[in-house]
Amino acid sequence: YIFTRLDRISTAVIDSSRFNELLSFSSRDVDVRISVTKAKTRTSLTVGNIQIDQQSSNFRCKAPVIFAPSPSKYPHPTVQFLCWKDNVRSKIDMDSYEYVALR
Repeated sequence: YIFTRLDRISTAVIDSSRFNELLSFSSRDVDVRISVTKAKTRTSLTVGNIQIDQQSSNFRCKAPVIFAPSPSKYPHPTVQFLCWKDNVRSKIDMDSYEYVALR
């Protein structure tokens, strides 16, 4: 069983010739789980919050947010991926999946 949790991931696209940040990406509450048994391999990826902002000074705007979830009293994950592989039915050249979902 593997469990990884990252509280925050952040990255930016920078115009190095002008020392100017163009775009920033941040995500919060990233959770990865992998469980392997003889019968099944279960994988899940959950991202609690994703936000993308444009930071370029060339664009004059009131709110630089390109993508962000709406505030909610009971927040849900922004992205959730689940995959259950059937190891018994899988062969060398073909994998068998019992369940695959992206929400």
